[in-house]
Amino acid sequence: MDNNASVAFVRENSQWKNECPAAFLLTGPFYRPTRYAARIPCPALIMWVEKDTICSSKAAKKAAGKIKNVRMHPLPMAHFDIYTGEDFERAVRMQVEFLKENL
Repeated sequence: MDNNASVAFVRENSQWKNECPAAFLLTGPFYRPTRYAARIPCPALIMWVEKDTICSSKAAKKAAGKIKNVRMHPLPMAHFDIYTGEDFERAVRMQVEFLKENL
């Protein structure tokens, strides 16, 4: 799938618009969850897609490196691939496995 694949998730005649508020420009650049990653006390699963052209996986890798009890899963797919088909099924299986082991 390419970056236009998000259209497949929107129903025909939907009122939804792919937009964000301008105020995001004031707060978004300062959002740094990696600052707090080392404080996570519970097991964590960090998954990212390696062929993402929308979001960088750099922050996910950096955060994962700070968490004491982490399982990392880079997935060889693009941004929207994980939401449908076999890629979705694979990701869900990994998540269920992680939950069964840690709950």
